[in-house]
Amino acid sequence: MFGNPYDQGVWTNQHTGNYPLLDQRVSPTYGALPHHIPVLSPNIITFVFSSTDQDFLNCDVTDTSFRKSYKITTNKRGLGNTTIRRADGETSSMIDWQRHPEVEVSRSIRKQRASSLLRLTPGGKGRFMDIKGQQYIWKNSSEVVSLYTLGDDKAGEPLAKITRTARGILLEITTAAVQTGLLDVAVTVTVLLHSGRRFD
Repeated sequence: MFGNPYDQGVWTNQHTGNYPLLDQRVSPTYGALPHHIPVLSPNIITFVFSSTDQDFLNCDVTDTSFRKSYKITTNKRGLGNTTIRRADGETSSMIDWQRHPEVEVSRSIRKQRASSLLRLTPGGKGRFMDIKGQQYIWKNSSEVVSLYTLGDDKAGEPLAKITRTARGILLEITTAAVQTGLLDVAVTVTVLLHSGRRFD
């Protein structure tokens, strides 16, 4: 069947266009010495998924001040279960890596198959997502996976962007999207898309 369409490409930024090279925003001494990640806009919040061995099923998610925002852990029983916890220790979401992986996000998404949450578009270049009656689309373009409200993806600004760099994954999300409750969802989708596991 179909694999993860975002897990197939090369995830290094080859050109800047109107967007800065994101690798430059992550220090080569990340985790060893303090380093400042520039904030592109006061309306955008940036999170870094970092792991010394590129295992994004077991990693920390920090903000631009390197405060831990989420902790992602995966147990080894069977195919494993991934738990995403907020900084306060509260469970944000869970992914059950069974034959047909299931996902649940507290207060946002009831338990369902990941393939139902993120439905492939007809051309296989994106994924539809429905949250609380609102339709969204994740689109892959130039090494960046962007989230739009469905219908705004032609001319509108993205609500969130996910970019994989040599040193980690960056999630940039607008404050408006956070206020509508999309942060936990975006973090969970980032893990799904960069898990290296199939869920279709």
